[in-house]
Amino acid sequence: MQEFDQAWVLSRMRVEITELPKWKDTVTVKTWINSLENSRSVRALEMYIGEKKIIGCETFWAVFNTKKRRPELLTLAHDHFELFPEIKATQEGFSKIDINPEKEEVFSKTVILSDLDIVNHVNNVKYLEWCMDLVDENIILKQKVKSFEMNFMKELSLRDQVMIHENVSNETIVFSITKEDKNCFALQLNLE
Repeated sequence: MQEFDQAWVLSRMRVEITELPKWKDTVTVKTWINSLENSRSVRALEMYIGEKKIIGCETFWAVFNTKKRRPELLTLAHDHFELFPEIKATQEGFSKIDINPEKEEVFSKTVILSDLDIVNHVNNVKYLEWCMDLVDENIILKQKVKSFEMNFMKELSLRDQVMIHENVSNETIVFSITKEDKNCFALQLNLE
């Protein structure tokens, strides 16, 4: 794909958690492609301890031109990929996260070099880390997150100034990341 100035970028993700692995657990990860059409793909994965499924995940990817900085059709041949559209890793599909305009600003950040990935925009894991670092540690340590979703709306680049916002209700925490008051990312944690 690099030859054609293309890369896959993550657009949406849903993760459902039954149990988290513990220190020294041996886990098995199964992954497959649900769909692959033109410029989009849905991919799935599941994590197991022995025969017990503990995590399911579905992801939505788009082809991105690394020079034009915009989506486009996949150049490479892909007819030979085996697809498994009937096998779902999660009970619910991913969705568009509702960002409440009554959100509280909780943290500001400047994008640094170590935040970037191979296509020179913020790596998808960094958004999650920035938000999870703001969550009450007891929610994480007591494994109160039963699922989460992420929506990536706009790429962030080196030295961008961003604001992280939070909106909390009884069963959800929604984080959003904005640049110049435009939404770039949203994370919704669904709690037990």
